[in-house]
Amino acid sequence: MIVVTGAYGCLGSNVVRALLERGERVVALRREGESAASLADVAGDVEDVVVDIRDADGTDRALRGRTGLFHLAGVAVMTNKAARAMHEVNVVGTAHVMSAARRHGLRTVHTSSASAVGFPAPGVTADEDHPYRADRRRNAYQHTKRAGERIVLGEVARGLDAVVLNPAGVIAPGGDGRSAWPGLVARVAAGRFPLSPPGGFSFVAAEEFRAAQLAAYDKGAAGRRYIVATEYLRYHELFARIAQRTGARAPRGTVPSPVLRALAIASAPINAWIGSPERALLMSSENLPMLTGELRYSPRRCRTELGVEPGDMNRALDDVVAWCRRHRYI
Repeated sequence: MIVVTGAYGCLGSNVVRALLERGERVVALRREGESAASLADVAGDVEDVVVDIRDADGTDRALRGRTGLFHLAGVAVMTNKAARAMHEVNVVGTAHVMSAARRHGLRTVHTSSASAVGFPAPGVTADEDHPYRADRRRNAYQHTKRAGERIVLGEVARGLDAVVLNPAGVIAPGGDGRSAWPGLVARVAAGRFPLSPPGGFSFVAAEEFRAAQLAAYDKGAAGRRYIVATEYLRYHELFARIAQRTGARAPRGTVPSPVLRALAIASAPINAWIGSPERALLMSSENLPMLTGELRYSPRRCRTELGVEPGDMNRALDDVVAWCRRHRYI
């Protein structure tokens, strides 16, 4: 049986469905109190296990007697207000998962992030060997995902059979529609972005993300990293495509980078006052590289070594919009 951590989140639920479609038996892990709604339609086809990966003993028990592992559990909040939670899950939790996977001999795919490769300079397309320089603002998400990778590779040196995937921004349905990219679609549809950030990012279509997960498990070399990316889009273009599909008004322009930097400084007291990290403003100093940069990542290794075909970004956006409508987020 194959274990999927973070199975009920946006990315994890997509991996669970891909595994079920090819006939695998799946153990879906979730933390206590987490909703199982995202996999309600396939609940009878998975073994649901409640465990907190911050609990080393509980994690060991959950992985004992299994054959494979897809590790997607993580805290992905774009604000340093969640730095402690990100460290506890993305670093400490990953250490527990990988240690148990090594002891029990599980073939493992660890889902990291393109941000853990580093933020490339304008005009540069980063590959897996891009020299990593942590942003001077110390983006907690980037830092903890990079630290999680180091733990995985350390366990590989001790005998773990693990592959690392570095997906860019995954455009996929599922999970909690108030967060991740479905949450962004809902905000664009509600007209929350009269102007867009000036930068851009590489994005991954859901079908390519799922294919890369399976290909990494089947063909990936232990200790090797693979970037997964479908298409680079400036945020203005991404928001325009979403607006076209939802009937919303597209952003009328972009916020100049100097203005965005000033807004990030001005928003600091507001973010300090906001209690929930999930409700914090994206305009923060730690997010400036992602909002103003041209963050391009190369999927060449994934294409040539794993044989993963490019996905269709327009179809991915159609699927996310349809999912948001079905679940009444828009």
